[in-house]
Amino acid sequence: LILGVYWKKANEYGAVAGMIAGAAVPLFMMISQGTMFPGPEWVATLIPLAASALATVAVSLATQSNCPPKPLKTIDGEIIKWPELEVKSNVGQAPSL
Repeated sequence: LILGVYWKKANEYGAVAGMIAGAAVPLFMMISQGTMFPGPEWVATLIPLAASALATVAVSLATQSNCPPKPLKTIDGEIIKWPELEVKSNVGQAPSL
């Protein structure tokens, strides 16, 4: 979530990859240790965080051409951050001469 809000190059694919990694790593730790509460606690907190951040960054950078980042908008469509990322569409407009 933090990378999605504060990192300009984050995109949808990176966000999904981060969520999957952030959920899969603790699940793997629980299964491998045979407990619902893998320990030590600081490892069980920081390892999934690092995996999620790494997955978000790697996938976002790898998919920039397929899925360019978009500006952060409110639910009403008002741009909050990065207006320069707004893609202007010419669909349905008359060509300029």
